[in-house]
Amino acid sequence: MRADSHESPRAIDPLPLLPSRPVLLCGKLCDAENAWSQGRRSVSRTATDAQIVLRRLGSAGGEVRLHDVSTGGCKVEAAGTLNVGRHVVARFPGLEPIGATVVWTGERREGLRFDRPLHPAVFELLLTRLA
Repeated sequence: MRADSHESPRAIDPLPLLPSRPVLLCGKLCDAENAWSQGRRSVSRTATDAQIVLRRLGSAGGEVRLHDVSTGGCKVEAAGTLNVGRHVVARFPGLEPIGATVVWTGERREGLRFDRPLHPAVFELLLTRLA
């Protein structure tokens, strides 16, 4: 970019946009979730309005709102307190704690990818307990 140019600097991202990657634009992480429609997901998500306990490693846990969940991850509202790459533990009703990584952040919402996908039978059990 020339010194007399009035264009804003943009981050150069050599990797393609993936649903599990945050997008860096002008020095700010943007919600990659907005760039992906449900049709591009490999696993469908189920909307919910439940509360779960989310704990950062080495700290006390707290309740967060669960917006949706799939066998591979979930979207929570954690008041923007989580950073991309942070490892957390999610506690769903009636299940063992599930390790997850924050893969995107946005307006008070965060996307988590489970360390191991949930077995379909466990996922169905979870949905009945969240209902």
